[in-house]
Amino acid sequence: MATEKKIFEKFSKYGFEIGNEFYLQAQRVNSFIESCISQGVAILGVEGFAQIDHGKFQGLPIFQEFKSTFNTWPEYCVECDMQARSFFQNKTFPDDIYFNFTVVDKISWLNLQKTKITWNKKL
Repeated sequence: MATEKKIFEKFSKYGFEIGNEFYLQAQRVNSFIESCISQGVAILGVEGFAQIDHGKFQGLPIFQEFKSTFNTWPEYCVECDMQARSFFQNKTFPDDIYFNFTVVDKISWLNLQKTKITWNKKL
C-alpha cells in the first residue's frame, strides 16, 4: 500500500471519504501535515470546504498549491511540506470546515518524473 494511502487511513476517523476524495476535519490539519512530514509524503495542495450536511460540502475560497523548484525527492518533499505547514500556522477554523489535500509519496513522484521525461523526449 502506498504511503499516502496509509496516512489517509490513519486519519479516516477524522473526516469523510466521498468517491476518491477525503475531507479532513480542520482541527486535525496540523497532525496530518506532521504525519506527512514524518512519512516523507509531499503535500502538493489543499482546498477548504464547509460541511453543509453530513457528507455534503460546499467549496470555500481557501485553496493553495505548494510547489518546489527542487528536482530531487528529499528537497522537493521538504519544501512542499514546509509551505503547507506555514500556510496553516497560527490559523484556526470552525468545526464545520474540512480540508481536502493533494499528496504524493516518493514512488508516485518518481513515476511521474519518468513520465514527464518520456513525454518531453517525444516532443
